[in-house]
Amino acid sequence: MKFKAVYRTILMLVIALSVFAGLAIAQQNRYSRRQVGDLIAKLERSSNTFRRDFDREMDRSSINGTNEEDRLNRIVANFESAMNRLRRDFDGSDNWWESRNNVNKVMDEARQVNSMMNNLSFARRLENQWRGMRSDINRLADTFDLPGLGSGPIFGGGGGNVPQWMLGTWYGRNPMNGSIIQLTINSNGSATADIGGSMIYGTADGTRVHFGGATSRVSRLGNNGMRTTRTDNGERIDYYRNRPGGGGLGGGGNIGNVPNWATGTFWARNPQTGGRITLTIQSNGNVTVNMDGNISYGSVYGTTFTLNGESSTISKISNGIRTRHNRTGERIDYRRQ
Repeated sequence: MKFKAVYRTILMLVIALSVFAGLAIAQQNRYSRRQVGDLIAKLERSSNTFRRDFDREMDRSSINGTNEEDRLNRIVANFESAMNRLRRDFDGSDNWWESRNNVNKVMDEARQVNSMMNNLSFARRLENQWRGMRSDINRLADTFDLPGLGSGPIFGGGGGNVPQWMLGTWYGRNPMNGSIIQLTINSNGSATADIGGSMIYGTADGTRVHFGGATSRVSRLGNNGMRTTRTDNGERIDYYRNRPGGGGLGGGGNIGNVPNWATGTFWARNPQTGGRITLTIQSNGNVTVNMDGNISYGSVYGTTFTLNGESSTISKISNGIRTRHNRTGERIDYRRQ
């Protein structure tokens, strides 16, 4: 019996290795080593240019000199470093298929950049630049038989078909240390999670959310909550619309108490792109933001406005409201429509 079990195990390993070897040969038949090398070299050059242009754009933005600028620059720098490492190792290897692990790392970093570009507003020239790079990144992924950006639910930039009840900002507790997690899910499938002050980007696809390669199923909890259950280890986190405090998560009513002068629909100019921002604040504290055509959801409690893990203070001005970012100090004046 033991011999049969060992034999079956060895047989399964042989089959698995044969399939993988066949896959590698098929890919090598589709792409020559020179073609792959040219694509990697092109992407390395474009990643270096993108990092330089991104850094210049941040220096001209309202977040120049802030921790947020450093964080965004670090996301782009990590992608560039992964591309540099891929080209260096690829050029030094006789078997280009051995670079697959490095390509996988490039895709991990590219997903972070892609989610950032989808969640935030940047100059049109920079967005077009990334769009062109994304096409080459997907070609690289296809070359090594890896899912590309937007081609599957866990590979950022895709997502969508999100149920209405999942949209908006949610609050849960980190099961590791009890700190607050602020989770925001947008209608285009982009998602952000503020975990102890660290922002990470992901996607939502149907009733699944994906962060850093981890996938969770999402289910409803009554009318004011939802539960995420990780598919790999079963970890569950319960989220509620209410911010923690007072009655705690799920029972506090810490959304609302909005002043009458702050309710309604307002508009302003995006200080980074010059595009139009349309802001709608409901009396129950729910907020919808249309920024250059991208819809996001937030919340207001009293005069505190929260969106994508960042908070601002709202004050009244003539025929409108002013938001002042609590971390960067950036001010935006909105006029009532």
